[in-house]
Amino acid sequence: MDLEFQKLVQAAAPRPSSRLDVEAMWERAGRQRVARRLVAASFVMVLAATAWWIAQGGHVSELLEDRSVGPAGQENGNDASTKTTQDAPRGKLYLENLCGNIGDCSLTIIDLDAGTARILALPELALGDSQFRIVRSGRKLVFRGSTSQSTGSDVAAFALDLDLEEPPQNIGESWYLVPSATEGRIWLAILDPESPGSERALEGVREVTVEGEVTVPDIPLPVGRWSTLVGAAQEALVFQGDEGLEVWDPFKRNVVMRLPGSFLADAHGSVIAWCDVGCKEFNITDVTTSESLVVPPGEGFSFIETNYGAFSPDGSLLAVPVVTDATGRTQLALVDVDQGTASVIKGSELDSAYGSITWSSSGNWIFFNAGNHKVMTYQTGSAEAEVLPVEIERPFFGVTAS
Repeated sequence: MDLEFQKLVQAAAPRPSSRLDVEAMWERAGRQRVARRLVAASFVMVLAATAWWIAQGGHVSELLEDRSVGPAGQENGNDASTKTTQDAPRGKLYLENLCGNIGDCSLTIIDLDAGTARILALPELALGDSQFRIVRSGRKLVFRGSTSQSTGSDVAAFALDLDLEEPPQNIGESWYLVPSATEGRIWLAILDPESPGSERALEGVREVTVEGEVTVPDIPLPVGRWSTLVGAAQEALVFQGDEGLEVWDPFKRNVVMRLPGSFLADAHGSVIAWCDVGCKEFNITDVTTSESLVVPPGEGFSFIETNYGAFSPDGSLLAVPVVTDATGRTQLALVDVDQGTASVIKGSELDSAYGSITWSSSGNWIFFNAGNHKVMTYQTGSAEAEVLPVEIERPFFGVTAS
């Protein structure tokens, strides 16, 4: 390469900048004809290198495959902002559609790899508005359903394989369900048949696997004590009582902790996330040690009294709804459990009525109901949330992911 050509290459190299200014870059090279000379010279060099490689017994495909993916997720030699397939969400989303009538219920299944959506008729879904409508546990989807397509006492928990090839299986009659702290297990809330319709108090609880095997036989609850089971931690169940949350040991059958809040956002292992009336701050409490972390809201937003919240699979992050002071909009915030801080996800929009939130099994993506038949998604560490570019025909409220 002659000295004059080296100077041209150096002149055309982009300088560090916060934005890409192509015109200025080529002006530094002299004139627009320099670009044409560089492209032509580069093309000749590539052809020469390829011909030499083939002459040595190589293949063009090997040259292409040599563009390996670097540790940051981009191809070596490419700009750091270049996205690969690793930067896209994978797997499937399952949306529980709002039922129009009894027996006319369905799921919307979104294939994130293909970017398509389809509707699956699921008449076993029960009407009603329980806290846990549809969840993924192990290799199953578990939902609140009905054995006779009604909203009466014949409501049960059903499990459905993620591949959706077999009909759902009844895994136990119950008024509603709560995911266990143990993966692949579900707590069933058993209705007291003598309780009046205005109370709907619970008679007992039972833990089963997603295949329907009983792991904890029926445990009776104090008569008339609770009507709302809101979560399960390690060896503990959380009930919503008259004066706040009560953490109950189902094996010793005693209350081990009383909390002044009425809203449990989520549970992970032995840790629960909750807030008091008004939700001026979020509390993250270990029910086995009674240690608690108080998380204040960040600048410009307030927490919301809510049962919608979701810990990441490793428990290090908690996604919760917030209201921004400037706009009054409901958005999503991430709480860093280790740091005890919270920050709003830029660009996020969360449905104020059914703010369902779920994480991918990898823990890299959050999916949430943005309302108006839209799902928003956010990759941890990215600049802002985005609307999932998939057309969704029916309104939905339950969201879970594989």
